[in-house]
Amino acid sequence: MKISGDPLRFCAAPDKNVRVILLYGPNRALIEEAVATAKQKLLPKDADDFAHVVLDGDAVQRNPQLLLDEWASFGFFAAKKLIHIKEAGDGLSRLLAEATTLPDAGHMLLLEAGILGPKSTLRAWAEKAETAASVPCYEFDGPALTRFIQAQFQKYNAAIDGDAVAMLIDRLGGDMSMLQGVIAQSIDYVGGDKPKITLPDIEKLLVDQADQELDWLVQSVADSKADVLDRALHGLHDSGVTMIAITRALQNYFYRLRTVQAQTKSGMSQEAALAQLRPPLFFKLKPHFVRHLSRWPMERIDRVLAECLYLESQCKKTGTPEVALVQQRLLRVMGV
Repeated sequence: MKISGDPLRFCAAPDKNVRVILLYGPNRALIEEAVATAKQKLLPKDADDFAHVVLDGDAVQRNPQLLLDEWASFGFFAAKKLIHIKEAGDGLSRLLAEATTLPDAGHMLLLEAGILGPKSTLRAWAEKAETAASVPCYEFDGPALTRFIQAQFQKYNAAIDGDAVAMLIDRLGGDMSMLQGVIAQSIDYVGGDKPKITLPDIEKLLVDQADQELDWLVQSVADSKADVLDRALHGLHDSGVTMIAITRALQNYFYRLRTVQAQTKSGMSQEAALAQLRPPLFFKLKPHFVRHLSRWPMERIDRVLAECLYLESQCKKTGTPEVALVQQRLLRVMGV
């Protein structure tokens, strides 16, 4: 069967008739979290090492008996096992179709795959089989990313305010490595048995060198300072900051400018429009933000946002584009 919606929610409570779960897609972080959720649900708390069997997809393809033996056998101390196949691919589809029709001991099969296109035989089998669930793990949208972040804090018996989640998304987007790093730091920073993370906590943690340089770059674009852009862009590149992180930072700032511009055009006062921004505008940035509102009409803002979308698409298609290309296209929208 084909599953839509939140993969984590499904893995936390899979349908009773499901014996096989296929997790696939481009979002590796979500797949890993879904695997952990499924293991927590499907394995008893007192499960021993024999209850969780991990197999490599290529090894199973070369030697199908590895899977057939596990599927038909009982565990030493557990009647039911979770058989976890990593790097599963289309080469396993016929074997899986055969194995799941054979008598077994009531085991569960968890398949972890990468991107599977619409013509994938493994994906097609899982979508059609009555006892299988095909669970796509795509890039996060806003609500899914919010739930993911909240779930990460819950794993540590911690909680986080909504404004703090919004700040994390605003500053880091879907960059899983950075998100998980800040999450761990924030829990250590706040401390206690049941820490509650607030917006000021996240703001303080985000003010590190890379974030300062990102802010520096955004301000250089908004102020049309070509020399500052050159230093900031190369500095961020040398520090290992991705071009997607850079374009997201620009998108976030200019989208906020556009939001205030649109609200003031509809009759709202500038002060009221600024007060409605979420997460709130950092007070030290307010004078710069107000100045940029006067310098950037909506038409120019839209050109910056369009350029950011183009650069991000190039990152996803071809990897990190040359710094020179990014700089050239930003200079063009800056009008210098």
